[in-house]
Amino acid sequence: MIFLGLKSEEVCGLQIEDFRTIPDRPGFYQLRVTHKISIEQARKYSLEILDDERACRNIPLPFQIRRLVKPLADNASEASVYLFRNGDQPLDPKLLDQKLTELLETPSNDLSIKTKRGKKKEVNVAFHARSYRESCRYYWQYHCGLTEGEVCYLAALSPPDTAAGHYIDFNNGSMQYRMLKQMEYCLALFASQDRYYKPHRDWHPAPEIAFYSSGMLDKRASMDIHITPQVIGNHSSSKVQIEISSNRGIMVYMEGESDS
Repeated sequence: MIFLGLKSEEVCGLQIEDFRTIPDRPGFYQLRVTHKISIEQARKYSLEILDDERACRNIPLPFQIRRLVKPLADNASEASVYLFRNGDQPLDPKLLDQKLTELLETPSNDLSIKTKRGKKKEVNVAFHARSYRESCRYYWQYHCGLTEGEVCYLAALSPPDTAAGHYIDFNNGSMQYRMLKQMEYCLALFASQDRYYKPHRDWHPAPEIAFYSSGMLDKRASMDIHITPQVIGNHSSSKVQIEISSNRGIMVYMEGESDS
């Protein structure tokens, strides 16, 4: 929900059949968003079709999220209809909003400013959970590198131009796969930014470097690979170093050994 930009009623309205394979891309998945859950009097739930055509969309699932969602679909009972459920009933959208607020809400942070007329005004600059969808749009565009048309499609907003609105099919397999991969790269870099790992061990490299490669993964991330022969006692092996860095200031470092 947080990374996919879905509203709580859309999440609760997802059915098991909405977890689907991206067309022509076996092994990669998407969520079909076409319904929402509404709460009527006496806390009765009703499943309704989304009344806005733009809101009916397919959301590609990065593998970091897919591995959490797929077991819910695979292990559902025959009586289950909803992907996210409480027993055989859908989740309560209000309860989901409450949990999101507990997860994201930060303490109040009042900032005192002066208006043009010289009066003081208190402004709360703390992050509010209700702003997560706006933050998600920023994340998609400036960290994942999605186009403005793709961002508007995922957020169910009016497209910014005629081409995005009438000539680009964001539902086709190629576009879904492209968006999915951009989201996966970004999630992987964010998840690994605090994992800078180097083994504390003395090693003596041979003078030559057997292999070196450097290149761009895409326009935002590059990768360097070093493979160096080394000798530790009577044991010969190769030291492998892989470094992935992003122009957003995020770096992933991995190091290991391969027997000769």
